[in-house]
Amino acid sequence: MKIGDIEVIPVSDGEASPVDPSWPFPKVAAEGWERHPYALDNNGLHRSNFGGIVVRIGDSTILVDTGLGHHPPKRYGAPPAESCLQA
Repeated sequence: MKIGDIEVIPVSDGEASPVDPSWPFPKVAAEGWERHPYALDNNGLHRSNFGGIVVRIGDSTILVDTGLGHHPPKRYGAPPAESCLQA
């Protein structure tokens, strides 16, 4: 997608295994999903895509990675130290 001189390119790190929607969204009641059936698969499970975007502006290329947040599952290991993420 282009917005003026800015190019935005979606990128994916992959997809998580389907889970009960109460795991990533514990505060959403089961009835709440009835208004958003597109967010669940045919088995009523939620799928998450991990990704970010690449932004190109002139000669600059920027990777914006949204990450897993402050509470990644233990199976993914400890998040990297913040100093590892600095350019």
